[in-house]
Amino acid sequence: MYNEGIEAFLAIVRFQSLSKAAEQLHLSQSAISHRLELLENEVGAPLVERRRGFRKIALTAAGDQFLHLAEEWQRLEDEMRSFQSKGPRLSLNIGAVDSVNAYLLGHLYRMLHQSTPKISLRVRTQQTLELYELVENMEVDIGFALQDRYVPNVVVTPFLEEKMVLAHLIETLNDAVAISPADLDPSRELFIDWGPAFRLWHDHWWDPRHFSGYQIDTAQLLIATAVPGDWAVVPVSMGNFLEEMYGFGIVELSDMPPNRTVYKLTHRLPSPSTKESLQLFDEVTARWRSQTQEHSA
Repeated sequence: MYNEGIEAFLAIVRFQSLSKAAEQLHLSQSAISHRLELLENEVGAPLVERRRGFRKIALTAAGDQFLHLAEEWQRLEDEMRSFQSKGPRLSLNIGAVDSVNAYLLGHLYRMLHQSTPKISLRVRTQQTLELYELVENMEVDIGFALQDRYVPNVVVTPFLEEKMVLAHLIETLNDAVAISPADLDPSRELFIDWGPAFRLWHDHWWDPRHFSGYQIDTAQLLIATAVPGDWAVVPVSMGNFLEEMYGFGIVELSDMPPNRTVYKLTHRLPSPSTKESLQLFDEVTARWRSQTQEHSA
């Protein structure tokens, strides 16, 4: 399609005058008339009525129908120029369990958002089993789950480990350096299931057949329901947040639970565009790890 002709046609419609359109496009009136004539030849119908003595132009029936197409063509041309000037943008869909999204990876997401080349991020919160399915179906490019499972076409690699701590609202523990699990009142526990290894440790100390606390699945529920005297075993990233924002006490246990492992899930056969995004993710993650280690040193 004749782009200069469409540009001339839209200017004529906008200013209702060939002379004003020519002035706007820095052309002579004969030049803009010539562009319009070439466009009409390409379209196969007159678009503008030539009426002597009238100050404003009028569209023919064909011109009226063609106007919508011309406007859409111009919009696509503008988008194409914008795309060419910025270059293709990378995109990445990330899914993670609630505690990983909320308390662990926020700074990494900010670094990705500010990275070069630019990357468009979509972050969602899902359960571990859902993440395996989403990655296998290529609806999520990277998943962060709390269990190592075998699922066809999903590559599972340990991403990081973090220690578990006791988060509590027990006044007598405020000055404690460490506490034995045996000294905790199981009826005041807010239990969050951190996976098979954690459950084995937990069952060693408290008989699951006589569980007397109550079970929750997010830190938000912990914040909403905890009252003085309650306690929970949580990853240190969540514990630090609870301490800073909600006045929980944080203390280590004399018999430490196993570290929580966060597993990274990716598809075995990612698309070429996803491969490029995953490479950028790995590069930013390396810088994020370095900054995290410096901050904790």
